[in-house]
Amino acid sequence: MAPVAGAVPFLHGERTVIPDQLVVHSPKATNNDIKLLFGTTLYDLKVAEMPATAALTVRDGLRLFSPAAALVRVPESFFQLYHSRRKW
Repeated sequence: MAPVAGAVPFLHGERTVIPDQLVVHSPKATNNDIKLLFGTTLYDLKVAEMPATAALTVRDGLRLFSPAAALVRVPESFFQLYHSRRKW
């Protein structure tokens, strides 16, 4: 699963709320949204090669980006959005 706004805090933060979208990296992907129930989607992102093993962690049978690897891949807007929601 890829770093997408919301996915990192949900999956690594032990949250059980379902995020609006998760991105799945695969060489066989088609770069399409797969619409699911309740307004959620999976985005299948075509990549030339899979991420390095060092950038992944396995959790409940899923290969996920490690928190550090995910955070270096998210866009600047992720930090702007979650910084404004941060409680000091």
